[in-house]
Amino acid sequence: MGTQGNAVNLGNIIIVENEKDSPWTPFHVQRGFKKEENIVSVFFGYGIAQGQGGLGSAMKPVPQFDQGLLYNFIPLTSIFGALAVLDPLVAQDLVTLGYDTKDKLYD
Repeated sequence: MGTQGNAVNLGNIIIVENEKDSPWTPFHVQRGFKKEENIVSVFFGYGIAQGQGGLGSAMKPVPQFDQGLLYNFIPLTSIFGALAVLDPLVAQDLVTLGYDTKDKLYD
């Protein structure tokens, strides 16, 4: 029994993709839909693991930031898979580190 609640206990989380500021292909386009189409994707998951990173364009990315991101996923991905929701500033930092496509980040 949980003694402290959070938004996920009573409702769900709605996340809107910031296509304008993202350096990567929009998720729905990646899934075969047209860029101009409005698509809703539904995911089910085990829980939320929060991480930090990304400093924005004012500073260089943290060394080995990509490895730190990986360590957030290690405990859960082999069992449940993972969905990463990244701020556009974090995505830009990852592009600077060589992840100019989502596929490179997945690998």
